[in-house]
Amino acid sequence: MVDKRTITKIVDGRKGKEKYHGDMLAIGLYENKADNMDLELSKLMKQYMGEGFRNEFFRKDTELQLRTIPVEKSFIYTSPVTTYDNIRELINQTADIAVGDCVCRLSHDLLGQPCKKTNSREWCFVLSYDGKPAIGPGRRRHLTKQEALNQLDVAEKEGFVLQPSNSQKPIFLCACCGCCCGVLSEAKHLEKPAQYFETNYQSIIDSELCMGCAICVKRCNMDAISLVDKKAVIDGDRCIGCGLCATTCPREAIKLVSKKEVDVPPKTTSELYLKILSRKTSKRKIFGMVFRTLLGLRLDPKYEK
Repeated sequence: MVDKRTITKIVDGRKGKEKYHGDMLAIGLYENKADNMDLELSKLMKQYMGEGFRNEFFRKDTELQLRTIPVEKSFIYTSPVTTYDNIRELINQTADIAVGDCVCRLSHDLLGQPCKKTNSREWCFVLSYDGKPAIGPGRRRHLTKQEALNQLDVAEKEGFVLQPSNSQKPIFLCACCGCCCGVLSEAKHLEKPAQYFETNYQSIIDSELCMGCAICVKRCNMDAISLVDKKAVIDGDRCIGCGLCATTCPREAIKLVSKKEVDVPPKTTSELYLKILSRKTSKRKIFGMVFRTLLGLRLDPKYEK
């Protein structure tokens, strides 16, 4: 099951004991199948995305697994950028970085719908802050910090949205496109997708500077920009604050500004998932799960539901 990526094995460094745990479907089992993805699973995931994932993932009553942070171009910011919204600072804080193939793009390859933005597939990053290797399951390779920063420069040039896990020290980072990414592609079907994204920025356009070149229209992965009377116009209900439109504007007519209400993500991924879980079950069950997990006991079936 470990070899087939259906469960994950962890080796306790202090005691040398092997432990096993199940993962969520996404983000988890699906991403771990990147090195042995097949056509059948690709078709099933595409079906699931349209029938179940969209309604379950995009909810207002719970924390999101991902957040959107802006690409790194200093001239687009009009206010200080916090560390968890600054990808270069996050990379510099890591102890180890690994990269592997993007399962979304691999799945689209099998479906005969290859990515429209890139021929490269290594866009799934794993981040570690405590000195432990960041490889994880599947075929991944280590990167130096400079190699990771160089690859992010390419991501910005290609026009990818940066989506790390929604915590102050994210454990993964995805460089996503609107044609392949399950999150972005499904969000585009929503009437007002921006309300379902954890993001602290939004783009604004100075119409007097705009020359109507439409570069930003092509760069936007959320179909949030259109031309009206030969001027670019941003739909605030669709803009997720990635900043890709601003970085290539020849007249610097687009700026990325901070929202009035700034979202502070949970400190750790564990805290994030406890918050997600708290919206779906009672506090009594959560305390029971945590207590038994700390003791190394098997969860009671009523807590596993």
